[in-house]
Amino acid sequence: MAERRRSVRKKSFLRGCVYFNKRRSAIDCLIRDISDQGARIIFSGAVNVPDVVDLYIPQKEQTIRARVQWRRGDEVGLAFPRARRARSRNSAIWRTASRNLRRR
Repeated sequence: MAERRRSVRKKSFLRGCVYFNKRRSAIDCLIRDISDQGARIIFSGAVNVPDVVDLYIPQKEQTIRARVQWRRGDEVGLAFPRARRARSRNSAIWRTASRNLRRR
């Protein structure tokens, strides 16, 4: 199977917690690999989580809004939509700055 990700995921063994239902529901998970664009997480058993969740990573003291991309038994693939927007915005700023520098 060909790799479709735009950024390389790093193997990890981070503890995590998935929050949903306006943070009224939480399920512990293990983050098996992660990048600035997404993550693969594993639960202790098959679970049913909504399409949009908050992934909390205690070791990094970071909470990331994520969208479920796929589900396979006790594993879930997450995408971090804000990372994509931030990268696009930064790319647009860089292109504009480069154009302005070339015009001088």
